[in-house]
Amino acid sequence: MKIELATAAAYHATGLSVLPAVRERKFPAVGTWKTYQNRLPSELEISTWFANAHDALCLVCGKVSGNLEVIDFDHAGELFSAWKEKIDSELYAKLVVEKTPSGGYHVAYRCEGGICGNIKLAQGIREEGKLVTLIETRGEGGLFLCAPSEGYELVQGDFSAVRTISSEERENLLSAAYELNEHLPKVDRTVISIPDDNTFVIRPGDDFNQRGDLRSLLITYGWTPLHTQGENEYFRRPGKQSGGQSASYNGEVFYVFSSNAAPFEPGAGYSPFQVYAILEHNGDYTQAAKTLLDNGYGKKAELATVDLTGIMNQKFLSNEPEKKEEKLFPDPGPFPEELLQIPGFFKEYFKYSMETAHYPNKLLTLGGGLTFLSMLAGRVFKDRRGTHPNIYWVSLANSGTGKEHARRVNKNLAIATGLMGYIGDNIASGEGLEDSMLLTKKKLFMLDEMDTLFNSLKQRDARAEAMMQRLLSFYSAVDSFYSMRVKAKQKDVPFGEVICNPFLVLYGTALPKYFYGALEERVLENGLIPRTIIVDADIPRKCGDPIDIAPPETLIEMINILKEKALEGGDLASINPVVRMLAETDEVRQLLAEDQEYCDERVRFFQKHNELAAQALWTRAHEKVCKLAILYAISENVYDPRITGTAVMWARALVTYLTKRMLFMADVYSYADDFDKECKKVLNVIREAGGTASKSKILRAVRRPTDKIKKLLDTLIEREVIVETIVPPAGGQGRVSRCYTLR
Repeated sequence: MKIELATAAAYHATGLSVLPAVRERKFPAVGTWKTYQNRLPSELEISTWFANAHDALCLVCGKVSGNLEVIDFDHAGELFSAWKEKIDSELYAKLVVEKTPSGGYHVAYRCEGGICGNIKLAQGIREEGKLVTLIETRGEGGLFLCAPSEGYELVQGDFSAVRTISSEERENLLSAAYELNEHLPKVDRTVISIPDDNTFVIRPGDDFNQRGDLRSLLITYGWTPLHTQGENEYFRRPGKQSGGQSASYNGEVFYVFSSNAAPFEPGAGYSPFQVYAILEHNGDYTQAAKTLLDNGYGKKAELATVDLTGIMNQKFLSNEPEKKEEKLFPDPGPFPEELLQIPGFFKEYFKYSMETAHYPNKLLTLGGGLTFLSMLAGRVFKDRRGTHPNIYWVSLANSGTGKEHARRVNKNLAIATGLMGYIGDNIASGEGLEDSMLLTKKKLFMLDEMDTLFNSLKQRDARAEAMMQRLLSFYSAVDSFYSMRVKAKQKDVPFGEVICNPFLVLYGTALPKYFYGALEERVLENGLIPRTIIVDADIPRKCGDPIDIAPPETLIEMINILKEKALEGGDLASINPVVRMLAETDEVRQLLAEDQEYCDERVRFFQKHNELAAQALWTRAHEKVCKLAILYAISENVYDPRITGTAVMWARALVTYLTKRMLFMADVYSYADDFDKECKKVLNVIREAGGTASKSKILRAVRRPTDKIKKLLDTLIEREVIVETIVPPAGGQGRVSRCYTLR
């Protein structure tokens, strides 16, 4: 089927941004298409494109097409009929409706008011327990294939005559879809719910979530209760005199449907405390908590008795027992996902990165986001100890886990904000590193195969030695200056050029087995690894549903704010930057002092056990905590960052977990002799299989004689590292099988 030029021209004549498309990919067939999110194609472009044979066309939504928006009914359109029953017949008659090849529906209209980006309207759990999107919009910057593309059939109206509806009518359409939603989003509980200078046994915000009268508060601010269905009570927004519901409340989550319920965002869930802070204190959570405290919510605790593990429930913050029978390097368990809940900048970055990833990986995203933020903060912020937020970060992950995506996201953000000059892909040599830093003074280098660099150092490669030394020098020179080499043409001068306050950020990825294989005393003595944040990001690969979307405006705005701060100070800012010392409280200083003592105690403990690697890592742990606390503060409030107790506790929990995880994994990969090496290989097979593996699987993976495998398994059982399970044959016939599970 060929799309006729006349059809595309008719759509274009009515002010629609129409593009040829590849039907199978559901994507424009014009190469770079994002320019058409902001301008209509010319008549010449239309005639040129559609003179060729194309089997589909698509429309770009948003302002460029006269505030065109589409409601997309997916999953074979299972909710379309239920939605249609909720819509007034006169309103429904104004809509363009088409059926899609999958059995779903597109409902199109223009809106006299503004529209927003794509919104998930209704979700539900379907086959295999998977959360699927049943209804969503294609809004500002989105696109969709439409008739007369093959398989798309108009049911009502025509895209050459899309009608305009009012904002109230649009809200009714969206609200009807929201009412069919089966899944409430998780409430973001990362907001500060305590005053900066206090710690609590029960935080005021948490107490309000349990005891607060949210219903009365909503009524006070003009929300009208409508009816109760199941565990949900439904409300109509202020200013709306009639029509459907705008939000629901189930006692825990206030879920907003309406796109006109400012200051609340559509499709977002809020805890009672968040609602209180937004309505009563304009989103100032610290002030809201203080007021609640004065009104009898929350319970204070003395700072001296505060358990730093309380807020995030991090059991791994406890010291290892010094009993000989206990493991020196126990497994701290899986990564605590609450540590990914960083408010502000990182929250927006995380959402954008995960939505656009083909293989979403939360831990790779963590490294990509924090290093990009570190680059933005470069040469601008420090704490009262003189610590700057320059970090070196290496994420360990095997092939096929989405390692490239974080680098791609950072490049896209840099392009969108004019910061590509601050991004580097590789470091060819130590000299090249110096020259690059001389040009920009700060830079984020994103490198793959970092394990190669560490292994080169292990093998006493002179080039690697020189590179490592420069990386160390730049790391330490951030609060002073870096003296460059004397170049060949400068032999008559006693010293080279000087870089004031160089700010180098490193984001690398590496294969776990090669990275850990490089760890030995020589490498650790070099000092680079102890200064580097190492993250085991090798999690099982899960295929996502990536969305090709532009970076959100809120994220771009935050980047531009930090970009502008870096330019403050006039023409000389590029040479001698104006560095701001972040404010902090007495609580912060005490928490940092306690962390320093904790790290020092770890160093002393491992000195007694003659564990060089552990000593080296814990010696630099406190410095990492200070750097990450700064980044948390900047992420939380790019306008006026302040280091809070929450920032310190988050940073401490993260560094402590990562340090313990790295030591555990290094211990797993290290071995005393060849037999021990074989035992570790068996353990890794079981571990990579999810903690349990059959004997046949182990035989296939290790590829050793059966009697050798038996000896290895027997040894591990005797060491109480694994347990053996006898599995009877199905139906009672045949041979039994054996499985082995990690203790």
